[in-house]
Amino acid sequence: MDANQSVKTNDSEHYVYVYSSDLESQYKNDLANAETLWTKDRNDVVLQTRWVKCMHNLAKVYEAQSDHKKTFYYLITPHNWIVNKLHDRTLSEDEITITLNALKITFDPLYEYRLKRPCCNICRQNLEDQRAWFKHTEKQLH
Repeated sequence: MDANQSVKTNDSEHYVYVYSSDLESQYKNDLANAETLWTKDRNDVVLQTRWVKCMHNLAKVYEAQSDHKKTFYYLITPHNWIVNKLHDRTLSEDEITITLNALKITFDPLYEYRLKRPCCNICRQNLEDQRAWFKHTEKQLH
């Protein structure tokens, strides 16, 4: 079965995607290439987005394999990188806007995963606090 096929679960609204080890290897190669290019220019938004997408693709693979530690790692790592970037006091207004848009790309999958999987109270509260802050910040941007 390849990644484009799905298996219907008992709940007719949900599908489980099965990923092959070939796809996992491809995603790991894509990630390595993205990281190599991105380390040359950390300000390149296109490369940053490519890196995040590669990390999220691997998270999907590991979620399908029920490897929750790896899934969480590949979701939280890009999110934490973006959050840390927001603390850079040298960012211009345009860079802050771009970084906030990137935050949305990293936060939503992480938050959705948290809804599917239990986590400790501290992590849950941290995500809820970030969600509230993000919603408040989004309103200010519009």
